[in-house]
Amino acid sequence: MKLIGPRVVSALLGLLLGACSTSNSIEAPVAVTGIHALACGCALPEVGVCGEYLELEGRYIELVPPPAIDLGHMPFCGKDGLEAEVEGSLDGERAVLTSFRLSE
Repeated sequence: MKLIGPRVVSALLGLLLGACSTSNSIEAPVAVTGIHALACGCALPEVGVCGEYLELEGRYIELVPPPAIDLGHMPFCGKDGLEAEVEGSLDGERAVLTSFRLSE
């Protein structure tokens, strides 16, 4: 008869404990990276008021720029075809950015 090794036992215990964990587990943040289309909220039927929005997976979400970057007053309003290279993460329905560079 062959005995189970300590690595197999550790792996099985890890799987069992993971399956028994509660919904209080901490989820990893979802990264937002790459070049994304930008729009003013007034041009989006689902929003209807001015604000900064970024396209992600076919829908627009609120954009929160990095603290060191001042986008100015209504930077996307009335402008079509804007894109930016960004880095950051999702916080609910907002893209909280750590890097923002407007594409030209």
